[in-house]
Amino acid sequence: QPCYMVVTDVLKRDPNNISMLEIQAISLESLGALQKGIEAYEKLFALTNNNYHGYSLAKLQYSIKDYENAYTTIQKVEKLNDSGNYRVTYAINKTHTQQIELIAAIQYLKGLIAIELQKNDIAISSFQKAIKIQPEFVLAKENLDALNEKMDKE
Repeated sequence: QPCYMVVTDVLKRDPNNISMLEIQAISLESLGALQKGIEAYEKLFALTNNNYHGYSLAKLQYSIKDYENAYTTIQKVEKLNDSGNYRVTYAINKTHTQQIELIAAIQYLKGLIAIELQKNDIAISSFQKAIKIQPEFVLAKENLDALNEKMDKE
């Protein structure tokens, strides 16, 4: 991918160039090189302490089932100030997507990770927070309902 090669070249000369690191991380993620993407986001997040970079890192860690590290990352991320600049797009079904405020998406991801770690009480509270931030957040509502239903049966 030409973009990735240009970025790699610039980073050889200027290893902490935030813009280039961001492009590198996004490129690696889109290429499906998840482990390398994680490494790129780790470096980027350490430099910027930006909640979108941290969210992206936690999302990749979650996607490779590294739930412990994803949980540690998302806990750091939720404490950061939100710039209000980022929105995340989720596919609700095959034809509809939904734009979600980053702070709601962070709580949603925390809920998904918490489920994997058997921390259902944290998952419920995270989904509730996501819905409180963005009341029409479809996926957070669906996950909250499913989790409440599951816990009622136990």
